[in-house]
Amino acid sequence: MNSNSTRQLISMSRTIFNVILVNCCLAGTLAAGDTKGQVKSLEEITISLEAREKVLANVLRDIEAATVFRFSYYPDDLDNKWVTVNARDQPIADVLRAISKQANLGFKRIDNDIYVRPLKNRRKPSVTENISAPATQSITITGRVTSVDGEGLPGVNILIKGNSTGTVTDVEGNYTLEVPNEETVLVFSFVGFLTEEIIVGSQSVINVKMVPNIESLEEVVVIGYGQVQKSDLSGAVSTIKAEDINNVPVPNFDQALQGRASGVFVTSTSGAPGANTTIRIRGGNSITAGNEPLFVIDGLIGGGNLSTINPEDIESIEILKDASAIAIYGARGANGVVLVTTKKGEADANNFTIHHYSGVQEIPSLIDMMNGREYAELVNEAVVAAGDDPVYDDPASIGEGTNWQEVATQSALITNTTISYSGGTKNTQAYISANYFDQEGVIKESGFKRYQFRANVNQKAADFIELGSTVNVSFTRSENNKTNLNTLLRLNPADPVYLDNGELNTENSFTGTFFSNPVADIEQRTDHTIRNRVFGGLFAKITFLENFTFRPSFNYNLSNVTTNIFLPGSLPNRAVNDNGGFARITQLQSRDFLTEHTLSYDKDIGQDHSINAVVGFTYQQDQSQSTDIQADQLFTDITNFNSVELAAADQRTINSGMDEAALVSWLGRINYIYKGKYIFTLTARQDGSSKFGANDKYAFFPSAAAAWNIGDEEFMRSLDIFDNLKLRASYGFSGNQGINSFQTIGALGTNTASFGGIEFVGLTQTRLPNPDLKWETTEQLDLGLEAGFFEGILNIEFDYFRKRTEDLLLDVELPFQVGFDSQLRNVGIVENRGFEFMINAIVVSKEDLKVELGLNISRFQNEVVFLNDGVEEIIIERSGLPEQNAASALIPGQPLGAFIGLEYLGTWKSQAEIDEVGTMPTAQPGDQRYGDYNNDGTVDANDAHVIGNPNPDFFGGLNTAVQYKNFQLNVFFQTSVGNDLYGRVWNDFAYGDTRANNYQFVVDRWSPENPTSDIPRADAVQNILSSTADVHDGSFLRLKTVNLAYNIPLKSQVLSNAQVYFTGTNLWLLKSDEFQGYDPEVNNVNTAGRSTLERGFYQTDYPQNRSFIFGVRVGF
Repeated sequence: MNSNSTRQLISMSRTIFNVILVNCCLAGTLAAGDTKGQVKSLEEITISLEAREKVLANVLRDIEAATVFRFSYYPDDLDNKWVTVNARDQPIADVLRAISKQANLGFKRIDNDIYVRPLKNRRKPSVTENISAPATQSITITGRVTSVDGEGLPGVNILIKGNSTGTVTDVEGNYTLEVPNEETVLVFSFVGFLTEEIIVGSQSVINVKMVPNIESLEEVVVIGYGQVQKSDLSGAVSTIKAEDINNVPVPNFDQALQGRASGVFVTSTSGAPGANTTIRIRGGNSITAGNEPLFVIDGLIGGGNLSTINPEDIESIEILKDASAIAIYGARGANGVVLVTTKKGEADANNFTIHHYSGVQEIPSLIDMMNGREYAELVNEAVVAAGDDPVYDDPASIGEGTNWQEVATQSALITNTTISYSGGTKNTQAYISANYFDQEGVIKESGFKRYQFRANVNQKAADFIELGSTVNVSFTRSENNKTNLNTLLRLNPADPVYLDNGELNTENSFTGTFFSNPVADIEQRTDHTIRNRVFGGLFAKITFLENFTFRPSFNYNLSNVTTNIFLPGSLPNRAVNDNGGFARITQLQSRDFLTEHTLSYDKDIGQDHSINAVVGFTYQQDQSQSTDIQADQLFTDITNFNSVELAAADQRTINSGMDEAALVSWLGRINYIYKGKYIFTLTARQDGSSKFGANDKYAFFPSAAAAWNIGDEEFMRSLDIFDNLKLRASYGFSGNQGINSFQTIGALGTNTASFGGIEFVGLTQTRLPNPDLKWETTEQLDLGLEAGFFEGILNIEFDYFRKRTEDLLLDVELPFQVGFDSQLRNVGIVENRGFEFMINAIVVSKEDLKVELGLNISRFQNEVVFLNDGVEEIIIERSGLPEQNAASALIPGQPLGAFIGLEYLGTWKSQAEIDEVGTMPTAQPGDQRYGDYNNDGTVDANDAHVIGNPNPDFFGGLNTAVQYKNFQLNVFFQTSVGNDLYGRVWNDFAYGDTRANNYQFVVDRWSPENPTSDIPRADAVQNILSSTADVHDGSFLRLKTVNLAYNIPLKSQVLSNAQVYFTGTNLWLLKSDEFQGYDPEVNNVNTAGRSTLERGFYQTDYPQNRSFIFGVRVGF
C-alpha cells in the first residue's frame, strides 16, 4: 500500500523506536551516589589474605576474624563454591569484588554487617554499603519481615527514607530500629521482592509481608505442566502481568491482550459487550481446523467462554509460542497456548480488597452517510435519468433528515465491583472473590451482565502433601443486538422516525414499500443469551524421596447456554403480513472432564548439573447435547417465548443433537542445565483422538531446544556490558485436531417422503467415511536472543520463527456422480515466517520519579505453499452484484485468504471512451471501469487476480509507565500497519444505489455536470465486481488506554492501601481515509464454515466504544 496514512504510521513508528533507544542509552548513564557516615568505608579498610581454591564459607570466616565485620547469608547460597584470594594490604572492597566475580555473589554492607546474596544471571561484581548515622530520637520500632508464605526473610534492608540510617533483618526476619519521629517513612527492600514504604505513625510494631517482584530477571515463568526460572527457559514465552489488565474496563481478559505481547495479533470480532476476539499467534496455520490458540485455565485445557472469568482473578498470563513450549500440548498446540493462572491465598495474612469502577461509553465517531437532502437529490437524479419525474419536489426542505445511527445508539453506562479476600495460615491459604459486572451497549437495548464467584484453596495436609481446589461459578446474560446495522445504514434519511400522529413510520417515501423501523426492533424484540457455568479442579502434590513430586488432578467444566428469541406479532414487519409471533429457544449443555497424573523430578547434582523432568498421562472427554425449538405464527404475544406449544403443529420444529470426543495422551519433558549456562530441553507428547480415522488415531509430537547463557561466559563477563545475554533455539512439531467429531465416519441425516398422501420420516446417508483422515501437523523452528544492559535498565528480546503446517484439513468438492457434495480431506501446506522484537527500558529511575517504556513489534509472512491434486485455486468468499464473483481464495504462493478481484480504474467518462477501449461494450458513461488484466480484450471474471493481503506488515504496542511520588500514569498505544481490509458493504453504499442510503462522498459522483469524477453515477449497480475499490488500507495507530492513578498515603490500622484512578480507552485513532467503517480493527466473518480464513472482511460491524472510567481500590 502507498497511502499517506501508511507512510505516516511507518515514519511515526521509526521515530518512536529511535526515541526509545536514545532514552535507554541516556538512562544507562544515570547513577546515584551512596551517602557515607563518618565511619571508614570498605574502600578505606585494608586486609591481607591468601586463599587458594578454598571453601568460600571459610574465607568469609577468615575476614570476620581479621575485621569487625560479620557476614550474613543462606548456607545454600555458598554450597559448592570455592574461591582464590591473594590480597596484601588491599581494600576489603577489592577483595569482596574478586569474590563476587568468582562466586556470582553480591555483598551489601550495613554498618558492621555484610549481607551476601546470589546475583542474577552472572552480573558484574557487586559490593555496596550503607553506614548508619546516630539516631536522633528514641522511638523504637520492632517487627518481622516475611515472604508471602510466612517464612521469615533474613537480610532485608530497612532504611529511613531520605537518608542512609537503617538496619537489616536477622535470620528469622526480625528487626529493631530507632526512628526520629512518627512522620518517618521506612523503606523495606530485598532482592527479588517489591520495595515497600510504610509511614510509622503511631505504630511501634510493623510487620511486613514482602511481595515477589515479577519484573525481576529471575521471575518464575509458568509453562506447560510446570514452571521455570526465566534464565533457565529455553522456549519462546511472553508474560502478561496482572496489573496490565486490572484497570482496563473489559468483560473478557483476551480483549486486554491487544498489543501487549510480541507475535500475538488480537482483533475484535465485534464491539458488542461480552464479544470474543480472534487471536493469531505467529500467523494462521489452518484452513478448516481453526487458528485460535489453546487456552488452559488453572490446568483446565480448553478455556471455554472467556466472559465467564473475572479478569481481576488472574495472577499471570503466559503465551507459549515456539515448538519447545507448545509440544507438550501435542495435538492442540499448533496455534500456540495461552496459560492463565489465577490468584492464590497468602499465608499469615487477612487481606480484603474492594474494587469498584463506573463510567460512560460512547461511539468515537459515526459513519459519514448522506443526509436527507443529499439522498433526495441522488434519487431525483437517478429517476430523471431513467425518464421519470423527480420523487422529491424540494430536497432542500428536507434538510439533514434522520440520522438513523443516532436513533439506534446511545451513551452507555458500565460498572464493575469486585470484593476479594486473600489470606490464611501457614498451612491453609484461600483466595475468594465475588464480581458483578454490568455493561450497557452503545447500541440501545444491548448489553452484558455477569455475576461471578471464585474460590481457590490450598491446604498443606502434611510436610509432604499439599491439596488444592479451584472453583469458578458464573451467571452471564447477554442482551444481543436487536437491529441490523447494515440495514440501519441503508434506511432512507429523508424519512422521519415517527409520523405526525405519533406512530412509528414504516413506509419508505421513495419506494412506497414497507421498511423495518429500528425503534420497533429495539423496543419490541426479545433476544438474549443466558450462560451458567461452573468449572474448576482438584489436585494433590505429594513429595517423596526429596526430589520427586506426584501430582494427580481432576478438572471439570459444566455449562448450560440458552438463547431465547421472540418476535411479537405486533412487530411492524410481522404485523404487516399478519404473521403472528415467532419464538425460538436453543439450548446447549456441555460437560468436559479432564484427569491428569504427572510425576516430576527436580535435582541439583553437585555444583554444575541440574535436572528437571516430568512425565504424565492425561485423559479428557467432552460431551454436549443441543436442542433447538422454533414456533411460528403464534396467536398471542402475552406468553413471549415461553409457550411454543401454542403454535399449530405444522408451525413447530424441534431439532436435537449430541457431540462427544475423547483424547488420551502420554507426555514427557526433560530439562538439563550445565553450569547454569547450557540448557537442553526435550519434550514429547503422544495423543490419541476419537476425532480421526481408524488408521490415524494416534500421533507423536516431539521437540528439542537449547539455550546458552553466553553472558555467563568469562570472556563475555569481562566485557562488563551485559547483565544477561542468552541465545535460544528450538525445533519441533505440534498438531491441530480442531474439527467436529464424527467427521471420519459416514453420517446419516433425516429426510421425508410421501406415500399415499402420508408423510414418512426416514434416514439417508449424508457423508462419506474417510478412515485415513489425520491431524494437521505444524513443524516449527525458532531462534531467539535475550539481552539485558545497565543493571536491568534495558532488556531486549528478539525471535525469528518459521512454521510449516502439512496435511491441511479442507472440505473438498466431489464429482457429481459420487452422490455427495464434499468430503473432509488432508490437502496442502501453508507456511508462516517472521520475527518478534521486544524492548523494555527504565528511562528514569530516581527516588520520586520512575519512567519505563515497553515496545513490541512483530511481523509474519503467510503463504499457501501448495494444494494437493494440482488444484490452482480454492474460492473461499464471493462478493459483487449482480453475480457473486470471487473475493478471496487459497492460491499457492499467496497469503492465506488473499483478496482477489479486478483492478478498478475509476469510471467511464464518455461513450466515446467506452467504444474506443471496447473491453466493456455494454457499460454506460459513469459506470465502473475495470482493467483487462489478461489482455484478452474483454473484462470478465478471468481478469481477477490477487488485490490484497489481510495480514499486516507489522503490528505491536508501545507502553509508557510513569511513577511520580504517589501518582502513576500508564499510556498504551496499539498499531497495525500494512494490512488490507475488504469492504463487503462497498456494494451497498458506494455506487449510488438509490434503494439505500450511500456514503457521503457519493455526492461527488459522476454526472454529466461532473464528468471527471471516478465515483460511479447514480444507480450504477448493473455490473459491480469484486475489485480494488473494495480493498482499503487497514493500518491504524490507536491510543488504546490511558490510566492515571493516585495511591493515597495512609495512617490507618484498618486500611492497608487505597487508590483512585481514571482510565480512558480508545481515546484517539489514526486511520486511512479509505476506510469507511466504524473501526479498522475488524474481523467480520460469516457462518459458512470457513471463518478461520476470512480475516479482514468488514461489514457494518458493532462499533468499538470509547470509555471514560473512574475507579477506587481499597485494601483492608
